[in-house]
Amino acid sequence: MWYNAPLFPFLSIVVGIGIHYFVTLVTSKFKLKHVLKIVLSIIIVAVVFLKPYRQIIGKVYKPKFDTWETEFYQLAYYLKETLNSGGKLPSSLICFEGYHANVLFYTHQLSKKLGPIKIENTYFVNHNITRDTTIICAQQEVKQVIESQFEYEKSKLYQNVDLYKVKLKAEKKD
Repeated sequence: MWYNAPLFPFLSIVVGIGIHYFVTLVTSKFKLKHVLKIVLSIIIVAVVFLKPYRQIIGKVYKPKFDTWETEFYQLAYYLKETLNSGGKLPSSLICFEGYHANVLFYTHQLSKKLGPIKIENTYFVNHNITRDTTIICAQQEVKQVIESQFEYEKSKLYQNVDLYKVKLKAEKKD
């Protein structure tokens, strides 16, 4: 979608010119007064842009996600709510596998208020965990790694976002 962004100003000019010519054609054909031209212009613009505007409002205020997206974005929503409410994070370690720009924004904002917050992938978590470390995570594969590698206490923070308090490394199963 971002590939299209440079075209939006150009396309808006094209649409605006099209609306102008349509209004000019209709008003000259039916000999409408200036006030009616303005009203007609407003109605046409409203009709043309109503559906796209509703779609944007729906995406921003009432987002609907696929299953994989729900898991991916829940941690960011939790961090956003924590930031907006002025609350504290129960841990300064977040475990997130893969691209995490959606989480990074909120961790930077929270770091300014609460102190350093680390984001680690599962490889580093496996190798850098000590007793009583707390980890915040939301992705199922990350949870599976933590649950298979450590003894822990688990508590729910927000929808699929969980807090793990590591007790000690799990015994190796032969």
